[in-house]
Amino acid sequence: MSFIYPYPNWRFADINYSGTQNGTIDQPYITLVNALNSSPSNAMLWMKPGTYTAPSTSITNIHIKATCGTVHIVP
Repeated sequence: MSFIYPYPNWRFADINYSGTQNGTIDQPYITLVNALNSSPSNAMLWMKPGTYTAPSTSITNIHIKATCGTVHIVP
């Protein structure tokens, strides 16, 4: 139920998604850079399995959780 009615500070990322991105579960961000840059401070970023490229720096304090699978974050 929590994914149907997520908290306002929750954002989603899916490397395999190809549509419009706005950070919701239905329209997740495709890149980790977009997700980090578009998330508010103390956001919860839910990431679908895949390999994401990390930005060189990030100034936003967020929490990252992986959903059902392995998430790789590479430089």
